[in-house]
Amino acid sequence: TALDITKAVDILDHIYSLPATEQETAQAKIRAIEARAMLLQEAQPGLLDLIEYLEEKEIRMALCTRNFDGPVAHLLSTFLPGKIFYPIVTREFRPPKPDPAGILHIAEQWGLEDGAQRLIM
Repeated sequence: TALDITKAVDILDHIYSLPATEQETAQAKIRAIEARAMLLQEAQPGLLDLIEYLEEKEIRMALCTRNFDGPVAHLLSTFLPGKIFYPIVTREFRPPKPDPAGILHIAEQWGLEDGAQRLIM
């Protein structure tokens, strides 16, 4: 792999465990892999139908992902142009998914006083 780790090791945990001087190099390697992968990205069957259904029902949508901004922007502009997702929580948000902080951030941005209890993930 680009970082010489096994699949059993969490990529982000590994990167954050590196000395600060090595973290950006490791992040750049992962960004390069994601940039190549996004060019081959295909939407899951039914994605647009699902999003349009949620819009029709006036259900707010947000994103919480471990990807960088670039692949997320590519997904939205290529497969879901004009669709509104707010907020968009990416890898740069700390702590990253699977920590619940990103979902709690979405709940806060939406003004949900019960935290994330009413969110569908």
